[in-house]
Amino acid sequence: MSSEDVTNEDPDWKFDQERKVGALTTKQVMDEGLPVLEVAHYGDDCSWAFLCGTTEDEDDAQMVPMETIVAIDPSLETIATLKPGQMAYRDFIGDEWDIFEEEEEE
Repeated sequence: MSSEDVTNEDPDWKFDQERKVGALTTKQVMDEGLPVLEVAHYGDDCSWAFLCGTTEDEDDAQMVPMETIVAIDPSLETIATLKPGQMAYRDFIGDEWDIFEEEEEE
């Protein structure tokens, strides 16, 4: 599915997936209040991940509606235009995002 296949009819919502679509995050973001410092818009399925960058443990992963993450940190709307296959990183909330192309696995 490409981002062009997703229709978003909510003019106030800037992401290419609907508000209630599940996104990957971590327990550290949801339960401990750590900031989202890494965002991925995966090229293979157009899904999103909003991560703190402190863990890669699968036991820390959580799926939540995208609107939940954006409600926690509205500054994430600034990277809503990431294209599938792009990732963004920052050092702190309010910092400029560095945007990269997703690395392909060999």
